Amino acid sequence: MDATSPSPTPRDDATARLHVEAAAGPAIVEIAARIDGPWANRPVRIVVPESDDARAWADGLATLLGAVRVHELEEGPADPTLPTFEEPSVQARRVAGVWAAADVGPGVVVGTVAAWARTTVPSRVLLDRRVDLSVGQVVDRDDVVARLVDAGYRRVPLVTDPGDLAVRGGIVDVHPPTAEAGVRIEWFGDEIESMRTFDVHTQRSLEPIASVGLGLVRENLVTDPAGFRARVAAAADALDLPSRLVRDVVAQVERSDPETPWAAIGPLLHAAAEPVFAHVPEGAVWVVVDPARTLARHRQVVRVLEAAVERARAVQGFAAPAAAYTAPPASCEALVTRAQVAVGIGDETGRARLAVEVASTQHLVADLARVRRGEGALAQVLAKARPFGPATRTIVAVSSRRRLEDFVRIVGPEFPVCVHADEKARGLAAYEPGVHAVVGRFAETCAVPAHGLVVVGHRDLFGDHVARGSPRRRTNLARLGRLRAGDHVVHRLHGIGRFEGLVRLTLRGTTEEFARIVYAGGDKLYLPVLRIGEIEPYVGAGEKPPPLDRLGGQTFARRKRKVEADVAGLAEALLRLYADRAARTRPAYPEPDAHDAAFAASFPFEETPDQLAAIDAVHADLSAPRPMDRLVCGDVGFGKTEVALRAIFRVAASGRQVALLAPTTVLARQHERTLEARLEPFGLTVAGLHRFVPAPRRRRILEELREGSVDVVVGTHRLLQKDVRFRRLGLVVIDEEQRFGVRHKERLAMLRTDVDVLSLSATPIPRTLHMALSGLRDVSLLSTPPPDRLAVATSLAREDDRLVADAIRTEVARGGQVFFVVPRILDLEPWRVRLADVVPEVSVAVAHGKMPARRLEAAMLDFVEGRADVLLCTTIAENGLDIPRANTLIVAGAHRFGLAQLHQLRGRVGRSHVRARAYLLVPNLAGLSAEALARLSAVVDHSDLGAGFDIARRDLELRGAGELLGKRQSGSIARIGFSAYAHLLEEAVARLDGRVLPDEATPEVAADVSAYLPDAYLPDPVLRLEFYRALADARGIADVDEVALAMEDRFGRPPPEAVAFFELSKWQALGRTLGVESVEVRGATLAVRCPPGPATARFAEAPWTSRPDGLVRATLRHRGDARLREVTALLAAAAATAAG
Repeated sequence: MDATSPSPTPRDDATARLHVEAAAGPAIVEIAARIDGPWANRPVRIVVPESDDARAWADGLATLLGAVRVHELEEGPADPTLPTFEEPSVQARRVAGVWAAADVGPGVVVGTVAAWARTTVPSRVLLDRRVDLSVGQVVDRDDVVARLVDAGYRRVPLVTDPGDLAVRGGIVDVHPPTAEAGVRIEWFGDEIESMRTFDVHTQRSLEPIASVGLGLVRENLVTDPAGFRARVAAAADALDLPSRLVRDVVAQVERSDPETPWAAIGPLLHAAAEPVFAHVPEGAVWVVVDPARTLARHRQVVRVLEAAVERARAVQGFAAPAAAYTAPPASCEALVTRAQVAVGIGDETGRARLAVEVASTQHLVADLARVRRGEGALAQVLAKARPFGPATRTIVAVSSRRRLEDFVRIVGPEFPVCVHADEKARGLAAYEPGVHAVVGRFAETCAVPAHGLVVVGHRDLFGDHVARGSPRRRTNLARLGRLRAGDHVVHRLHGIGRFEGLVRLTLRGTTEEFARIVYAGGDKLYLPVLRIGEIEPYVGAGEKPPPLDRLGGQTFARRKRKVEADVAGLAEALLRLYADRAARTRPAYPEPDAHDAAFAASFPFEETPDQLAAIDAVHADLSAPRPMDRLVCGDVGFGKTEVALRAIFRVAASGRQVALLAPTTVLARQHERTLEARLEPFGLTVAGLHRFVPAPRRRRILEELREGSVDVVVGTHRLLQKDVRFRRLGLVVIDEEQRFGVRHKERLAMLRTDVDVLSLSATPIPRTLHMALSGLRDVSLLSTPPPDRLAVATSLAREDDRLVADAIRTEVARGGQVFFVVPRILDLEPWRVRLADVVPEVSVAVAHGKMPARRLEAAMLDFVEGRADVLLCTTIAENGLDIPRANTLIVAGAHRFGLAQLHQLRGRVGRSHVRARAYLLVPNLAGLSAEALARLSAVVDHSDLGAGFDIARRDLELRGAGELLGKRQSGSIARIGFSAYAHLLEEAVARLDGRVLPDEATPEVAADVSAYLPDAYLPDPVLRLEFYRALADARGIADVDEVALAMEDRFGRPPPEAVAFFELSKWQALGRTLGVESVEVRGATLAVRCPPGPATARFAEAPWTSRPDGLVRATLRHRGDARLREVTALLAAAAATAAG
């Protein structure tokens, strides 16, 4: 057949039974053309064998069709009988798939045969739980909330996850599982006044909407209690189980016990559970990919379920029959038989054969590979890729908007390309001849003559890039939000006290809110919340609480004076270091070019904003004429290695050598593999110098380093020995420098005088310290979690063989691996024996740091390359190991580990888009010491992303401070708390540098009005603290207005007390700018107390009158709220006069 001849099969027959004979890429193009044509107004449902097929089809169709909705079904757990916790958001996404499958409108749903065949809620239950709302609708708010709770929504203070529901007065926030954004519904009486979407990360409103449909978010709901009890009893009778077991199971369900074995009894919750495909409406077009493999896969699913049910009954005593979890094979065979379209290579009887012709793309793929290595121009490659002449339509798939920007920059402004950034074209027909760049993912480059179409796969363009959603930046609102009654705080003047919560007091007829703080001897300080910025959570050494200071500040002041001497010495040393560094010079490196851009494009993820800032800073250092000495600091898994790789590539590509030092052999080997994968495609040579490398090879590497034939070497402290000589060393990268010994650090100090140095630390450095050292030590902080990275679900439990077995089986069943960490080498063998007994079917590798090099390397490679399911090890896993498939961590004897160790260990899992789990196991919870329980509870409580900056309150910030400043300074921090120490250091550095820090004194503000945030408006005390802190930190009217608008958006129109508090917050911010001591309003008189000096001159004009003692007054003309706004206007005018 001629390459340009049309397909012999009519394309306007929407009911034709077809066998589309083609590989995946061309088949996706053919099906997309039909969805865009004869199937345009019909629902399309696609069945594939495996999850990788589902992802390829869903991504490919979404890339080509753009505006057409494409939904990928969640498959559910491989072994649904295991009694393990499942995230509510996962359940919500699965139900969202059922809603999508049931939609009668045009759209595409793609799922594996396991996802389509699994049982779910009946159609009747799905429809009964649906809540449709629209603006102007009259409906009782409480009735809507009750119906949403009945549909499985969880009431929470703050909506962040699918299925969350928050109620605040007349405002209801809800996060539907079918959308990324939340929905904010505002009532006026019983009428819905407005609806708008909002960002669940910032809580800010996005855009108004007219209506919303809210449906079921959980499958494990009891909708028929009597019928459920009867079904459980019948199943138990069939298994000859005792009635006591039935009563226990039913009781667990009815009281919503978190330990309920939902998996075992889920199929019995509803009278007639149905497979997902039963929800699909009549008239849908069914497409089955590779029918034979699809049916074989379903038969395998049934066999696995039957074995799992037998195992569950043996272990748990109860489980629903296998047939209750999935449709029987006969039903799936009937579905495949009646499907209108089959896709794949091979014979298909009963369907008209359509062989999709393809043109060769071999040369195009080879040319793109050369472009990725920096050996060609992308514009030229695309310009000649026109197999169908001028009519060729080329669609270039790029996996993110950032990559789209890279693409446009690389091809250059002269290259004719149509960029589809915000709205992709509506179907294939909308693409005109020429080159089109779209955001999407297409697995393989292909050319389909029948459609005159060339699709460039995203991997062929930029490598195996993983697209991610928008990054989630942690906000500073949470700084004091974790403060709880009983926590220790540091007041700027009075020192260390114990916070006892917020209290409301009425004095002289007005009501205010105060933070109550207890000091030594039982003395209490009632701090107005307007001045909440004067306290910080205490961060100090050790786990024992610090002694309380006496109210008045004398004991605290004496300790501060002792610390000031240490701080002054440190500041002088830092300034000397800065001066020494400024005096050294070296030629600047060439500016980044197209090769650097191509290397950056090979990074398989989206950079976070912090990563981009750190990369820019590193490039600026290399472009400067002095050696770099930068610390890149961030939580585990936040992307420090990629920052280092950008520097390594630029230095090595310019002809200089790079050495990367790691503290352990295992970590060195991990880095070596990473650098080989990233650098060698660009023609750079990477070698390892550590004990995993045989001695003869090590000797050759030493020679190659001297000759300059090795560009990058990765090793342990072996690289610091005197026989290691480089031809032209340019950069040293040091991973976890604090873990090297004294002698090694001395050698590193000598290196710093000659070459560029980039240090990486997984120990978070707090931003307060970063600011204090600004300009003296180059520090880049990575505090933004990677987009789509999920927090690790962390639990504390007693050591139990069944829990261990379930955790391991659950992870292995979903295709993952398990880190199993013990505190001591002598614990390894007992646990190896136990694991062989409780999970004999899994493969276990054993590793510890004192093993012979060959055995250790073999064990690690078995785990890294997936031959071992479990790595049973000591803390060798603490640093650096990056194995995305390992998403369960079990720590036995967790009470023997330090807080920082546990946090680092937890960082080994959860490094992909899969929800990871960490189990901290102890022999006996009741036998834990108070300190150990507090330490373990801190890890469990701070499991959110970037939690290192919260755990730092107890351990990590101190450790980071010690690394950066020295051990002596850690003692000073313990005496006065971290915040006070950081402020003293900032003052000392500024003084020696000839700078004057602005006065941060907070003026006293008082008025004869009640000013606070009422409970009825903001009932959650944690949120109240957050907003009080945000208002106290305001530096002007605009800052206060921004917080007030955010509160009105989330909580509705503020009551009078809150409005008054906003105005007083403005007075405080303006008073700080003016440098006044107090602002007080009584009746019609505004009184401002100024310190001696020029401040009084700012109030020289009418309506102000002044006295020699610094008190200035003004007579107010308004009453009520207008009076408060008048005060704000007068202070703002004075501030403007001062600024002018």
